[in-house]
Amino acid sequence: MSSTTTCAVCGTPIKNSINDDLSEQQSCAVCGSTRRNIVVTPGSILINLSPFAFQWYAKDFYEAYKAYKKLKDVVKFSPALLTLLAQAIELAAKSMHVDQGKNDNDLRTISHDLIKACDPVILGKYGITITANEATELQKLSDLYEAKAFEYFWFLPKGTKRNKANPDQARIAGITHAITGRDDMPNEDIAEALLIKLLEPTMQT
Repeated sequence: MSSTTTCAVCGTPIKNSINDDLSEQQSCAVCGSTRRNIVVTPGSILINLSPFAFQWYAKDFYEAYKAYKKLKDVVKFSPALLTLLAQAIELAAKSMHVDQGKNDNDLRTISHDLIKACDPVILGKYGITITANEATELQKLSDLYEAKAFEYFWFLPKGTKRNKANPDQARIAGITHAITGRDDMPNEDIAEALLIKLLEPTMQT
């Protein structure tokens, strides 16, 4: 940690330390003021990301998914189930990125993009390949997940252009989809099969 002290009136740098007794500070040599501005810069913080922690969270979301699915077995569409499934896939895939030495900035670049998270190069290091069917359903899930479609009604189907003259367009479309269902929902069984593969590698703490 470091600090910089300047005169609060004229801005002249002062050599006083942050730990100095303020009552004993001398007047500024330029303007005579005893008022000070002190800027403290904290030292860098090393964040040690754990692949195990990411996988542990992924498994927790998956367990919640399975438990809730038993209760909602007859429901065709459940935004909560799809959210849990997408979250588990994201974390499970990112656990492998972290295990390969990726840092926090790398994960922020991936964000919530499930396609980027399921990088075939990274997954390949663990003997995991994504089938054509899994890739198709993963893309659907990723598009909706990134758009927060499972959290909010007001989103537009992919490829639909927003009409600026009709600001309620997205909200109406979202509510309609919530009531009537969507025809582009990801196949949960295929997405779940992919998640199970992503959870197979044993991650270290």
